[in-house]
Amino acid sequence: MNITDAITMNESPQVRLSYILDDIETLDRYADRVVKAKAKVKQLFDALDQLPISEKPASIEGIYNLYDFRMELLTLGVPIHEVYKFDIKPEPGLNVTIVATHKVMEMIYKHDGQAHRLNTMLETYRALRNDLIKDLACFIDDLKKLTPNDLKRHHLNNQQFLDIKNISEQLAKDFK
Repeated sequence: MNITDAITMNESPQVRLSYILDDIETLDRYADRVVKAKAKVKQLFDALDQLPISEKPASIEGIYNLYDFRMELLTLGVPIHEVYKFDIKPEPGLNVTIVATHKVMEMIYKHDGQAHRLNTMLETYRALRNDLIKDLACFIDDLKKLTPNDLKRHHLNNQQFLDIKNISEQLAKDFK
């Protein structure tokens, strides 16, 4: 048993329910942030998608570093001032290299950064939600173990206890 468990076991059901409700409020605020991050990723993707065809990024098969890519272009006869307008982004998992202008590549990196942030936020949200579900289940189990003496010690009458139990069970159903 850790210190948190020891403290929680001695807390009254009213206080524990209050903690759970606070956790739900925090989870709701975090969900709002996730929605905003998702909207930002979509906005950045749409901006890339709406680029004129001449500015859209392209992918070439194989993994290149910037020097090799530029040398390849020069051997194909592309003028040197044109070669330096492009940037690349290797994607080893796909065995391709993305080619785009510097401006478009900045957009790609911004989108990728936001998408990574969103994925991290989604993982965190799931972890917080799972913790909340576990806390609710433990709380409901602990409520079942309360004796009449425990109710007196926590200054609860039967109706208050039933209200706390019903609220907790409804929250548990809502989070499944």
